[in-house]
Amino acid sequence: QRRTQPATMARVPLVGTLATVFLGAAAVLGCAAAAETVHLSVSYCPTVFTGAGGVVSVDPSQNGSFAIIDHGWKWPNAVEQGCPENSDPNVLVDGAHTFLDFTSAWGFICDVDVTKGVLARTIKASSSELAFDGFTSYARAPTGDAFVGITPQATQHGFCNDGCFQYGTQNATSGRFTGAAYVPFKAAMTNVAYFDTDANVYYIQASYPLEESAYCTADETDQCMVGLDATTGAIVSNKLANNAEVYMWAPQTKAADGSLLAWVNGFDDKCNHPYNDFAFARINPKTAQSTLIACIPKSVTVHTNPNIAAFNADASLFAT
Repeated sequence: QRRTQPATMARVPLVGTLATVFLGAAAVLGCAAAAETVHLSVSYCPTVFTGAGGVVSVDPSQNGSFAIIDHGWKWPNAVEQGCPENSDPNVLVDGAHTFLDFTSAWGFICDVDVTKGVLARTIKASSSELAFDGFTSYARAPTGDAFVGITPQATQHGFCNDGCFQYGTQNATSGRFTGAAYVPFKAAMTNVAYFDTDANVYYIQASYPLEESAYCTADETDQCMVGLDATTGAIVSNKLANNAEVYMWAPQTKAADGSLLAWVNGFDDKCNHPYNDFAFARINPKTAQSTLIACIPKSVTVHTNPNIAAFNADASLFAT
């Protein structure tokens, strides 16, 4: 598998300024007749107190050389008042679009069209809930202009009185979030979700259960593969993730048995990497059983943000 070196916080020159690649690999695009390229969404600072955005196309086979697709569009004030260098939005890659959910700005979403290099639209969140500050992980709904996902929440009474998650739907046109159910876990993986639209199940990885029925093992620190009914938010499956934690799914690789390709950390006994055991595996999210495909080379080390990543259209290439 070809991959790029981690791009988060890497500085590159862009029209005479310093740019911060804060999204890592936003999307891997290309076709069979041309070399595959990685499109990176970047924020950069023309001055100390101003920020702008752009998209660059990187050819991994050419030692990181890049071309500017477009640049100079302004980040909305709801995202950053000044230089956006330290922004850390939660990311959803969906085809040619990268969605950036700024939880620091109460779930304000920027929709970047990476093929054109432009900020296609912004979505201002609202909710009938006590608070909504954006998604921890999310996916596009199969119909309509909407997202589904989980968000941090708290209630006055019950298991969520010291914090939990809430599953719900956000209308991407109006920005309105509607909660469906509280999810009894204290921690969940960021930017990592899989929506099985055929089964209508939304999968997350979570730990520190808040109810006895939410334990997948006796150890509360174990990472559970949790399936939520995508309509009601009720837990429909909950298994210990066998051998690996998922950092990115490839939904386009779903097989007849329900398994699909994933970018994972695990298989320590087989990968034996000196620093971190990242690999590719096939995982069935319903059973949480995994089969190792390949470990990354020992000469490659993933330094930061392994969940800011993407597979290309046929999942033959991967970038992070």
